[in-house]
Amino acid sequence: MKKVILSAAALAFGAIAFAQTTPPTAPSTVSVEMPSTLNAEDGDQGESIQTGNDNRVRVRQAGVNQSVYTNQANGSGTGGNLAWTIQTGQVGDATNPTPGTSGMDNAVEVRQQGTENSSYTKQEGDDNKAETLQGMNNDASARNVAYIRQGTGQQAQSNEASISQDGDGNKAHTVQTFDNNDAFTIQNGTGNESDINQRANPNAAPGHYAYVDQDGMDNQSKVDQDGSATQRAETLQLGNDNDARQTQSGDAPGNTALINQGYQTKYDGPTRGTIGQDLLDVDDWTGGGPTGDNSYGATAVQEQTGSNNAGEIAQYGEADGDASGNNASQQQKGDNGAAFIVQNAYGNTDGGRNYAFQIQEAGDGNVAGIAQNGEGHKAWQYQEGDMNSALSTQRGEGNKAKTSQIGSDNDVTTAQRGQMNVALVSQMTDGASYVASQNVADGFNFGGNQIDVLQVGPGTDDFTEPSGLDCEFTDSLEMGGLTLSNSITLDPICTDCD
Repeated sequence: MKKVILSAAALAFGAIAFAQTTPPTAPSTVSVEMPSTLNAEDGDQGESIQTGNDNRVRVRQAGVNQSVYTNQANGSGTGGNLAWTIQTGQVGDATNPTPGTSGMDNAVEVRQQGTENSSYTKQEGDDNKAETLQGMNNDASARNVAYIRQGTGQQAQSNEASISQDGDGNKAHTVQTFDNNDAFTIQNGTGNESDINQRANPNAAPGHYAYVDQDGMDNQSKVDQDGSATQRAETLQLGNDNDARQTQSGDAPGNTALINQGYQTKYDGPTRGTIGQDLLDVDDWTGGGPTGDNSYGATAVQEQTGSNNAGEIAQYGEADGDASGNNASQQQKGDNGAAFIVQNAYGNTDGGRNYAFQIQEAGDGNVAGIAQNGEGHKAWQYQEGDMNSALSTQRGEGNKAKTSQIGSDNDVTTAQRGQMNVALVSQMTDGASYVASQNVADGFNFGGNQIDVLQVGPGTDDFTEPSGLDCEFTDSLEMGGLTLSNSITLDPICTDCD
């Protein structure tokens, strides 16, 4: 039997905690340096300035060290401006260019002020930068659309894309291929949508990085990363009824996914060693703890495949009155993964109705942890494989925790503080162990708690999980695809041109 069981005292209603780090400053721009001092041999450059409504700009450049600056200023008018920029050409440096189908070291900056604007930027090649700013600090901004596409074939690495939008109902779409690209999306307002799609092909280079920052209600964020290089995704959402989804796939080891909803502090990501260590007493979650938006009605979904992946979801809020609680789901396939969910960390201890679901399958040596504060929470953990560990802690009353394991040498540690709580543990095959504790180290005569355990070892096929607790999650946790179009059609700017 594996001898790594955490003691009940070590987990006694303590939250599984990570060392907090100051989040990186989300850039409102990517700091695209427009090379205004370039001379003719360094590359072409262009600047377009328009004021008013319903303007059009279309720029096409081929080569290296190209730069385009477009500014469509509208004030508080209706907007309706369109900007379309494509950069392509030869790959190589200025002195010895190599023929190809891509460009290098190009830069595009688009600024659109007002409402109903659209921007489309396409760059083919390496070391390019693209930046789109819409609304320009609100100015009645709404219904803007930004689309950045970087990369083609094997020439699409070390690019940087940034989209910043003010106002309501904005949409941002970023696509990057090959490897070592960075994407930033910052949206303020209500009902924004963000979609980042990154593909990393083998080239022995670092993988992609995606950062999404949304402030307001009813926002949607989707990050999809795939490839054989290590990926990292971070999503921060402030407000209520937001959805965030992160998918990381491919054969790259050591991907990291972080979602934070409701408070502007993030963690640096879990590891196998930190889950179950550095424990923080749940009492520290109230009173002296930081306060945030305590958002409710949020949904967070993470899906990861591969080995040594780490996923974390932090939801700082609880159901408010008739409002719904937060939902969190993590799914990992592979070995040596780490998954962590914390809900209602600094919210009202009388609030609750949050739901957390973790599934780790087709892998060995995984660790999963769930920490919940408040009432009426549900936690469900499922692990399939050998030498896995599941930990959960709940503080409050009327909470339910269910852990199911199939495999050898697995262990469960669960602790609940308060009354009317239920803990179910089911373990199948040999070498399993569990520790379940309720209302310990509390000093109050709380009661009405239940522990139901089923362990099935070798030599029997009789495996019926304990009944009485419905922790299964519905398809409502699966955030639907964004409706953002992958292209923007511009009307011709002249009657006799393509």
